Amino acid sequence: MKHASSLIQRGIAVVEGAVVLATVGVLVGVALPAYRDYGLRAKVAEMVDASSSAQTTVADYAKAAGELPATGAVALPFVTGSRYVQETAWSRSGAVGTLTISAPAELAGEELAGKSVRLTARYNPSTRGVVWSCAVAGNATSVDERHLPKSCLAASARGASTRG
Repeated sequence: MKHASSLIQRGIAVVEGAVVLATVGVLVGVALPAYRDYGLRAKVAEMVDASSSAQTTVADYAKAAGELPATGAVALPFVTGSRYVQETAWSRSGAVGTLTISAPAELAGEELAGKSVRLTARYNPSTRGVVWSCAVAGNATSVDERHLPKSCLAASARGASTRG
């Protein structure tokens, strides 16, 4: 009888161990992708934040001129302090401008390598400010929308953020 109870206890310990391993497996399966997405979102947020001087340059021009600058009409400041920004580029088509923030292609092994974030700008004549919103180009070089920072998505949903 003593021997049978020992086998039952060992069996229960094995089942408990299997349950613990399965639970850890599920947690790792959920947590690692979420952590990876969190890390990418932080890097994209850094890209957007690093472009603030370029946004200010565009907003200052718009405030003085009463319209968004034409393509090539402003010299954007060189972005320093972020390894995730290679360049910023400004273009305008009609009443809408686009600030493209590009990550270097040399980010070996990183999902952001060669990708870009686009901020759309519209001039608001009543406030003489520029209204910015995030845009996803939907092409192979665009950052995935799920990696845009929450502040960027929230600004786009509520009508964007204003500078100027």
